[in-house]
Amino acid sequence: MPVLSWLQQTKEALAAVVAIVLAVIAIVHWGGDVVDWARGRDNAPTPPAQGSLSVTWDHVQPGASVAEFSASGEAPGVDGKHCVLRWQTFDAGNAQRLTGPGQRGEQTIALDHHVCLANRPFDVPAPANVDSLYVEAWLEDDSGTRLTAPAKSKTLILAQPGG
Repeated sequence: MPVLSWLQQTKEALAAVVAIVLAVIAIVHWGGDVVDWARGRDNAPTPPAQGSLSVTWDHVQPGASVAEFSASGEAPGVDGKHCVLRWQTFDAGNAQRLTGPGQRGEQTIALDHHVCLANRPFDVPAPANVDSLYVEAWLEDDSGTRLTAPAKSKTLILAQPGG
Protein backbone atom coordinates (compact mmCIF):
# COMPACT_ATOMS: atom_id res chain seq x y z
CA MET A 1 0.00 0.00 0.00
CA PRO A 2 2.85 2.48 0.53
CA VAL A 3 3.48 2.34 -3.23
CA LEU A 4 -0.13 3.29 -3.97
CA SER A 5 0.06 6.16 -1.50
CA TRP A 6 3.28 7.40 -3.11
CA LEU A 7 1.72 7.17 -6.62
CA GLN A 8 -1.34 9.12 -5.44
CA GLN A 9 0.88 11.88 -3.99
CA THR A 10 2.99 11.97 -7.18
CA LYS A 11 -0.15 12.24 -9.30
CA GLU A 12 -1.44 15.18 -7.22
CA ALA A 13 1.97 16.88 -7.33
CA LEU A 14 2.15 16.42 -11.11
CA ALA A 15 -1.34 17.92 -11.52
CA ALA A 16 -0.29 20.91 -9.37
CA VAL A 17 2.86 21.45 -11.45
CA VAL A 18 0.86 21.30 -14.71
CA ALA A 19 -1.66 23.80 -13.31
CA ILE A 20 1.13 26.18 -12.29
CA VAL A 21 2.81 25.94 -15.71
CA LEU A 22 -0.50 26.62 -17.48
CA ALA A 23 -1.17 29.60 -15.19
CA VAL A 24 2.28 31.07 -15.95
CA ILE A 25 1.71 30.64 -19.68
CA ALA A 26 -1.69 32.35 -19.44
CA ILE A 27 -0.27 35.25 -17.43
CA VAL A 28 2.61 35.76 -19.87
CA HIS A 29 0.31 35.53 -22.92
CA TRP A 30 -2.60 37.61 -21.63
CA GLY A 31 -0.85 39.49 -18.84
CA GLY A 32 -1.49 43.02 -20.09
CA ASP A 33 -5.16 42.36 -20.76
CA VAL A 34 -5.60 40.71 -17.35
CA VAL A 35 -3.93 43.65 -15.60
CA ASP A 36 -6.11 46.14 -17.52
CA TRP A 37 -9.22 44.11 -16.66
CA ALA A 38 -8.24 43.93 -12.98
CA ARG A 39 -7.64 47.70 -12.88
CA GLY A 40 -11.00 48.35 -14.52
CA ARG A 41 -9.79 49.65 -17.88
CA ASP A 42 -12.35 48.89 -20.54
CA ASN A 43 -10.22 50.11 -23.43
CA ALA A 44 -6.71 48.72 -23.26
CA PRO A 45 -4.22 50.55 -25.48
CA THR A 46 -4.34 49.41 -29.08
CA PRO A 47 -1.17 48.16 -30.72
CA PRO A 48 0.63 50.68 -32.94
CA ALA A 49 -0.73 51.00 -36.45
CA GLN A 50 1.28 49.20 -39.13
CA GLY A 51 0.46 51.44 -42.08
CA SER A 52 1.08 55.03 -43.05
CA LEU A 53 -1.14 57.75 -44.46
CA SER A 54 -0.79 61.38 -45.47
CA VAL A 55 -3.51 63.87 -46.30
CA THR A 56 -3.17 67.12 -48.25
CA TRP A 57 -5.56 69.75 -49.45
CA ASP A 58 -5.74 70.20 -53.19
CA HIS A 59 -7.58 73.45 -53.51
CA VAL A 60 -10.70 75.44 -52.81
CA GLN A 61 -11.94 78.18 -55.07
CA PRO A 62 -12.90 81.49 -53.42
CA GLY A 63 -16.53 81.39 -52.43
CA ALA A 64 -16.78 77.65 -53.13
CA SER A 65 -18.78 75.51 -50.74
CA VAL A 66 -16.49 72.47 -51.10
CA ALA A 67 -12.79 71.94 -50.34
CA GLU A 68 -10.86 69.14 -52.05
CA PHE A 69 -8.42 66.92 -50.14
CA SER A 70 -6.37 63.84 -51.08
CA ALA A 71 -5.27 60.89 -48.97
CA SER A 72 -2.41 58.60 -49.89
CA GLY A 73 -0.82 55.73 -48.03
CA GLU A 74 -1.03 52.04 -47.34
CA ALA A 75 -1.53 49.44 -44.64
CA PRO A 76 -0.23 45.91 -45.31
CA GLY A 77 -1.50 42.63 -43.86
CA VAL A 78 -5.21 43.46 -43.81
CA ASP A 79 -7.73 40.62 -43.68
CA GLY A 80 -11.04 40.72 -45.52
CA LYS A 81 -12.00 42.30 -48.82
CA HIS A 82 -12.16 46.01 -47.93
CA CYS A 83 -10.75 48.74 -45.77
CA VAL A 84 -12.16 52.17 -45.04
CA LEU A 85 -10.70 55.66 -45.40
CA ARG A 86 -12.29 57.88 -42.72
CA TRP A 87 -11.88 61.60 -42.08
CA GLN A 88 -12.99 64.37 -39.76
CA THR A 89 -12.77 68.13 -40.35
CA PHE A 90 -11.68 70.65 -37.71
CA ASP A 91 -11.87 74.43 -37.37
CA ALA A 92 -8.19 75.41 -37.53
CA GLY A 93 -8.84 78.53 -35.44
CA ASN A 94 -9.78 76.60 -32.31
CA ALA A 95 -9.13 72.90 -33.16
CA GLN A 96 -12.82 72.08 -32.62
CA ARG A 97 -14.44 69.29 -34.60
CA LEU A 98 -16.79 70.56 -37.24
CA THR A 99 -20.22 68.97 -37.21
CA GLY A 100 -22.89 68.72 -39.80
CA PRO A 101 -23.33 66.91 -43.09
CA GLY A 102 -20.07 65.90 -44.74
CA GLN A 103 -17.75 67.04 -41.94
CA ARG A 104 -17.08 63.40 -41.09
CA GLY A 105 -16.88 60.97 -43.99
CA GLU A 106 -15.66 57.67 -45.28
CA GLN A 107 -14.84 55.79 -48.47
CA THR A 108 -14.64 52.01 -48.84
CA ILE A 109 -11.49 50.72 -50.55
CA ALA A 110 -11.06 47.25 -52.05
CA LEU A 111 -7.93 45.48 -50.79
CA ASP A 112 -5.07 44.70 -53.16
CA HIS A 113 -3.55 41.37 -52.00
CA HIS A 114 -4.16 42.11 -48.27
CA VAL A 115 -2.90 45.69 -48.65
CA CYS A 116 -5.11 48.71 -48.13
CA LEU A 117 -3.92 51.21 -50.75
CA ALA A 118 -5.34 54.70 -50.41
CA ASN A 119 -4.68 57.17 -53.18
CA ARG A 120 -7.87 59.08 -53.60
CA PRO A 121 -9.44 62.49 -53.41
CA PHE A 122 -12.39 63.42 -51.22
CA ASP A 123 -14.44 66.57 -50.76
CA VAL A 124 -15.53 68.24 -47.54
CA PRO A 125 -17.94 71.14 -47.07
CA ALA A 126 -16.28 74.53 -46.61
CA PRO A 127 -18.52 76.22 -44.03
CA ALA A 128 -19.09 79.94 -44.47
CA ASN A 129 -18.63 80.57 -40.72
CA VAL A 130 -15.10 79.10 -40.60
CA ASP A 131 -11.99 80.98 -41.79
CA SER A 132 -9.70 77.94 -41.99
CA LEU A 133 -9.88 74.21 -41.50
CA TYR A 134 -7.85 71.04 -41.51
CA VAL A 135 -8.69 67.37 -41.91
CA GLU A 136 -7.57 64.30 -40.00
CA ALA A 137 -7.81 61.03 -41.94
CA TRP A 138 -7.02 57.40 -41.10
CA LEU A 139 -7.48 53.88 -42.45
CA GLU A 140 -9.51 51.16 -40.72
CA ASP A 141 -10.19 47.52 -41.46
CA ASP A 142 -13.71 46.07 -41.88
CA SER A 143 -14.10 45.64 -38.12
CA GLY A 144 -13.23 49.28 -37.33
CA THR A 145 -9.68 48.68 -36.08
CA ARG A 146 -7.36 51.52 -37.05
CA LEU A 147 -4.65 50.54 -39.51
CA THR A 148 -2.89 53.92 -39.48
CA ALA A 149 -2.45 56.74 -37.05
CA PRO A 150 -4.54 59.81 -37.89
CA ALA A 151 -2.83 61.99 -40.52
CA LYS A 152 -3.41 65.73 -40.26
CA SER A 153 -3.48 68.00 -43.30
CA LYS A 154 -1.96 71.45 -43.34
CA THR A 155 -4.36 74.29 -42.62
CA LEU A 156 -6.53 75.37 -45.51
CA ILE A 157 -7.44 79.08 -45.46
CA LEU A 158 -11.03 79.51 -46.64
CA ALA A 159 -11.57 83.22 -46.19
CA GLN A 160 -9.46 86.22 -45.32
CA PRO A 161 -10.40 88.09 -42.12
CA GLY A 162 -12.62 91.02 -42.91
CA GLY A 163 -13.09 89.75 -46.46
